[in-house]
Amino acid sequence: MIPRSSLASYRMTGAFIATLILSQLVLRVVKWAGNGDEARGFFWAAIIFSFIALPLYLFCFKNTKEIVDIPVIKTSYKDMFKVLKGNTPVMILVLSFICWEFYEAAGGGVRMYYFKYYIGDDSLFMTNSGLMFLGRVIGTFSLAYLVAKVSNKRTLPLIAFISSGVLMIIMNFLPVNTAVGLNLYHFFTFLTGIGGGLGLASLFGMVPDTTEYSQYKYNIHAAGFISSFINFAFKLGMAICTAAIGWLLGSFGYIANQVQNAQVMSAINNSMNLFCGIALYFYKIDKKKYDQIVEELNKR
Repeated sequence: MIPRSSLASYRMTGAFIATLILSQLVLRVVKWAGNGDEARGFFWAAIIFSFIALPLYLFCFKNTKEIVDIPVIKTSYKDMFKVLKGNTPVMILVLSFICWEFYEAAGGGVRMYYFKYYIGDDSLFMTNSGLMFLGRVIGTFSLAYLVAKVSNKRTLPLIAFISSGVLMIIMNFLPVNTAVGLNLYHFFTFLTGIGGGLGLASLFGMVPDTTEYSQYKYNIHAAGFISSFINFAFKLGMAICTAAIGWLLGSFGYIANQVQNAQVMSAINNSMNLFCGIALYFYKIDKKKYDQIVEELNKR
């Protein structure tokens, strides 16, 4: 149970290190490639980074091999979908990932607009994003150590998300037009980055536990289906939440590269900094329960 969280920790640490590097490079590449045309710059930036990423994906694909001999158990789609009915741990993780995506779509998607229009200095975007992703690297890496200190994996993301939510509500009211307020904003961004990184890595570390819970409760081995279902919800939430932020700003009259009206400015600030959503309290697979599940499955 704990090594799974450690693997999730190392995986997400690497992901956020890469994102930290990208946060410092993207706008520089956009300005260089666009030469004054922002749309053209983003287009070529996407092309350049895609060419860099492609061989890395192929390398990962070629060198990823299954080293554990797992017997193939054929299960019908009808039976696989049965494991979702009344499966509280799975649904809690689905809801938690969707909540995360609202936070990520608002905080990540609106961040550039926030500094460009609300604060009035888009050059601060890279500084703030760098601090956020540095915090996430620290948060994800700390999971491997902290998970051994709790009896239920829900504890870490619960604390992390609540703490980040409180900080982001405070950030909503900081006087960012002053030096003190702006510096506090950067510092709180770093702290919420730690909470966000720890929380997200914890969620990924909890996914495998739900597959054994599902097998224990329904007597159906559908590990791949459960994992893919949760990840599908994660990606679907990403698409919906990102689009929702765009629809919200558009409904208030957002016009690119123009002075924004009061409604748009308020929406940008609130979307950027207000976050609160907790379902993890009801997640009941603690270490004792997990050990009982594994023991029962081994007997079967």
